[in-house]
Amino acid sequence: MRNWHHSLIKLDQALLLIAPIPQTSLAQVVIGIADGGMIQFESLTNPLEGLSYKASNAGLFKVVTSQTGPRQKSSLINFQGLNVTPELNTSTNFKNTTDTHAIRVAGIVLGNKVDQLNNSFPIQGIIEDAELISFGNRSSYYVISSVNNWDYYEKNGAILYPASNQTFKGVLFNSNDYIPDRKQANVINSSITFGLDTASQDTLKAIVDALKSYGNSGRGTVMIASAGNDGATSNPLTQAIQGFSLNSYPIIVSASTINAANVEISAPYSSYGDRVDLCAPSNNESIRIGIYTTTKLYCGEIGTDDEVVIKIISNQSSVNSLILTEVDFLFPGNCVELGDPTTNLHEVLVIKEVNRTTRKITFSQNRIKTAPPSTIPTSVRVPIIRTSASIETANRNRLRVVNVIGFGYQGQEVCIYDPSVVIPNPNPTGLSNYFYTDISAVLGTNLFELTNGLPIHMSLSGLVAVPGQMRMQASSYSFDSTNNKTTFYFSTAQNPFFDAFFVGCKVEVFDASTNDVLNIREIGEINKVTKSIVLDKYNTSNALAAGATLGLRSIGYGSYTSSFGGTSAAGPVVAGVAGLLLKVNNKLNALEVKHILKSTTDKITGASNYTLESNSSKYNYGYNVNNFFGSGRVNAEAAVQLAIDWHTNSAVLKPVLRFFDNTAGTIVPNNQVLDSPDVWIKPITESSLPLPATGQPFNTIDTTIDQKIFVRVRNTGTRENFKDGYVRFFVAFTDEANPPFPFPSKWYHKIDVANSDPTINQTLHNNVKLIGIKEIPLIAANSDVILDFEWKSLQEKWNEWNPLNKKAYILVHIAPFDGEDADISLTNIRGNKNLTCRPVNVTHFNAYKIAADGTKISLPKDIYNLAVNPLVESSNFKFEISNILDSRLDALKFIFVRKDVLTNVIEQTVIYRKSAGSWAFDVSPTDDWVKVEPTIAITDSTISTPNYKNAVLTILLANDANKQITFDITN
Repeated sequence: MRNWHHSLIKLDQALLLIAPIPQTSLAQVVIGIADGGMIQFESLTNPLEGLSYKASNAGLFKVVTSQTGPRQKSSLINFQGLNVTPELNTSTNFKNTTDTHAIRVAGIVLGNKVDQLNNSFPIQGIIEDAELISFGNRSSYYVISSVNNWDYYEKNGAILYPASNQTFKGVLFNSNDYIPDRKQANVINSSITFGLDTASQDTLKAIVDALKSYGNSGRGTVMIASAGNDGATSNPLTQAIQGFSLNSYPIIVSASTINAANVEISAPYSSYGDRVDLCAPSNNESIRIGIYTTTKLYCGEIGTDDEVVIKIISNQSSVNSLILTEVDFLFPGNCVELGDPTTNLHEVLVIKEVNRTTRKITFSQNRIKTAPPSTIPTSVRVPIIRTSASIETANRNRLRVVNVIGFGYQGQEVCIYDPSVVIPNPNPTGLSNYFYTDISAVLGTNLFELTNGLPIHMSLSGLVAVPGQMRMQASSYSFDSTNNKTTFYFSTAQNPFFDAFFVGCKVEVFDASTNDVLNIREIGEINKVTKSIVLDKYNTSNALAAGATLGLRSIGYGSYTSSFGGTSAAGPVVAGVAGLLLKVNNKLNALEVKHILKSTTDKITGASNYTLESNSSKYNYGYNVNNFFGSGRVNAEAAVQLAIDWHTNSAVLKPVLRFFDNTAGTIVPNNQVLDSPDVWIKPITESSLPLPATGQPFNTIDTTIDQKIFVRVRNTGTRENFKDGYVRFFVAFTDEANPPFPFPSKWYHKIDVANSDPTINQTLHNNVKLIGIKEIPLIAANSDVILDFEWKSLQEKWNEWNPLNKKAYILVHIAPFDGEDADISLTNIRGNKNLTCRPVNVTHFNAYKIAADGTKISLPKDIYNLAVNPLVESSNFKFEISNILDSRLDALKFIFVRKDVLTNVIEQTVIYRKSAGSWAFDVSPTDDWVKVEPTIAITDSTISTPNYKNAVLTILLANDANKQITFDITN
C-alpha cells in the first residue's frame, strides 16, 4: 500500500486534529536534515509552481528557462571552509553531487503542500509546510545550523573538533547575515555517525549541550537519531558504535516493518537493545511492499498516467511470472506494479525476461502479496520512457529521436511504434504496428543506426520510440571499505552514452559472465570526467574476489516508488511527527516533545511484550519499553492531541521547573537589582550544610579560597520532571545598572573585548564565563532540590576574566526552558522563570609589577616573589584589594622578607599593618629596602553592600642585585 506508514502512525487522523486550528495560530517549523550531503529546498512562490516540474531522478530539481537556455535551479545552504554562505547553484551537473540518502529522508518528512491556488502539491510526507535546511555530516555544521551562537565552544573543556580534529573557530552565528533566524532548526533528523573515541564523544557532548541549551530559542532542538543498525541477532551493546546511544538526550529510533504475513516486526536493518526510545515504520527491502514516499513528483506512484502502460493479465502462470494479452513496450528492467495500491495487497517487481512469443514476463523475484491464493490482479501498470521519433527518408535504418533520455547504448533494444498502421481483424498476415530492433551504432546525440531497417508498411514520421534496458559493462572497480561504497569505471568507447544514466537512477548490478542479478541499488554519484558511477552502501568485495565481471543495467524508468528502509527511513517519520507537535504548540520544549512522543505510542504485538522501567538510573525510566521497539510505534494522532492539550488542559500532568527571583516568587521590577534567594555561595572549607555560616552574606566570594555555588531548583508542576535537564552556572561581569542579561547573548562563554575595541561602550560591555554544568535530578511535584558546584582556582582566573574590575554576578540557567511565552522572556532575565542571578561581592587580591612603559605584569600567586633586581634599579609594584570588609582590611598584615641570595640567609622581616588607627611598618626596613609610597590608599567599594572597601598598596623596592624579596598577606 502506498504510504502505508502513514496509516500505521495515524497521520490522517492527526492532520484532521490540526485542520480546525486557524493557520495564523500554527507555528512555522524548521526541519534540519543532518546527512551526507546537501538538500535543495525552494518555497512555492507562484501558483502551480510546485506542480510544474518533474524530477527525472530522486532530486528536488526544478528546470527553469533563462537567456542561456534551460537549467536546473536550486536554493540551498552550503558550507565553504569556515564561512557560511548561501549558494544558488545553476550548474547542470549539480545533480551529481546531491546525496540521495538525504533527499529520501527529506521526502519522508516533508509533503502535503498546497500552492497559492490551493492545489495539492503531490508530495505525500508527514508535515506539509515546514521549511527545510540540510547540512553535511561534519559535526560543526550540526550546531551552526541550530544554535544562535558559536563562541560557546570556546569555554574550557568543551572545544568542538571537526572531522580533521583541529580546533574549529567558526563564524559568529548571530553576526552572520546569511542564515536568518527562521533557518534555525526546531527539529534535527540525523543519519550521521559519531564514534566512541574521546574526540568524537567530546564533540557529541558539546553538540548535545548546545542543542539543549540554545536551540529553538532556549526550549531545545529536538534531536532524532537513527542510531545503530545491528539487527536483532547481534550484541545490543555494539549499537554504541554509533555514539548517540551514549547520550540520553537524542531520541533514538528503531525501525519496524510488515512481513509477508502482514505482521509488524523489527526491520532487518534496525537498531536493537535497551537504548531505543521508540520505533517508526520502515520499508523492508527484502520484500516489495510498503512503498515509501520520496521527494519526487507523484511520489508513491509508480508513474503518472501519461508515463505508464496498462497491460491486461491473461493468466497468473506462476509465482514469479505472468502471461499478458500483449507485451509490447515491455523490456527487461521495467518495474511492474501489481495489486490494489490502496491496500496492503500491493507490490512492485522488476522484469527479468520478456518472451514476446508466449507473452510471458518473468520477474527477478517471486511475488509475495499478489501470489496465489491472493486475489488475482486484472492488470498491471508499467512505467516506460517514450519519445517522438522519425526515420530518415534516404535510409530506413536511421532513427532520430526528440528526447534522448534512456537511449544510446550500442546493442540496446528499441521498440518503434507507428500509430497510423491499422491492424485488420482478423489479421492473417500478422501485420504489426510495433517493430523491434537493436542500435548498431550511435551516430549523434539523437541519431542512431539500427540493425534492421523499418518495415516498408510503417511511416517515416509520427513514430513513437521506446528504449530498452541500458546496459554497461564496467572496465574496472574500486571498493571503499571505510564508506562502504563501490565505484564502477566505464570506458568511453564501450559506453558512448554514459550520460543517459543519472543520480537516483535505479540499477541492477549483474554478473556479465552469467547474466545473474547480484543486487539492486540507486546511483549515488556520477563523475562524468572519470566516467564513474558510485553505489553507496554496497560491498562488491566478495564478487570481485571471485573474479566476477560486473556491469550495471538500468531498471525502473519513470518509477517513483522507493525501497528506502531501515532506521534512516524510520527516523524521519518521528522527525515529521515532532514537527507536527511544534506546529500546533511551539511552546513545547525538547524534553516535553520527547515525552509526548514516547508516552503516546502504540504497543506493537501487544502490551504484554513491554515492561515498565522503574529504575530512575536507567535510560528509559518511566516508560514501557521493548528492546526492539522502545516504548512502541509513534502515534501521530495521540501525540498531536496531547501537544494541543499540554498547556490548556489541567488534567495533563507536567513538570514546571523554575527559580525564584525574590522570596515571594514574583517578577522583580526593572529598576531593581535581581538578587535571587535560590542562589548562594560559600567557601568549600565550611560545613557541608548548604546554607552559609551564621552571619556570612549569601553572596560573598574570596578569590583566594575555593568556593561552592548552590542553587535551588523548584518544580511547581503536577508531576516529576523529565530526565536530561540541567543547570548551567556562569559568572558575568558588567557595570550596567540592573542588568537584564538577555538570552542567549549573555548566556554563553564570551570574551571581554573592551580593552581592544574602543568603539564598544566600556561601561556596559560585559563578558561571561561558563563555570559549570549540573544535571537536574528527579524532583517530585511541588518540591525542590539543591544542587551545588565546586568552583576552584578563582584567583588564577580572576585577573584574566575581569580585567576592568567590573561588578560580578552568578548566573544560573535551567536548560531547556519550559513554560508558556509569558514565562520565557528572551530580553530580560526578570521575565524568564528558568533564568536568575545573584550579584556577588568579590574580595580579590591582585599584585603586579609596573614596567617602564607602564604596562602591568601580573604576579598570580598567594605568596608574591618580587625576585632579584638584575638591573640594579628601583622597581615599583602594586597590590590591589577589591571589595574587602572594613574589619578584615584592618586585620591584614603585609609581610615582607629580604634574603641574601648568595648565603641564603634571611636578613630582615618587616610587617606593614594597621596599628593604633594608622598604617605603618612594625620596624623600619634597613636602608629603606622596601617602601610604601604613598601610604595605603583606601576607598569605598562600588558594590551596594555597606562596609566594603577597596585598597591599593604601592611598593617601592631598593636596588640590590643580590637580594631576593617576597611578601605575603595574612589576616
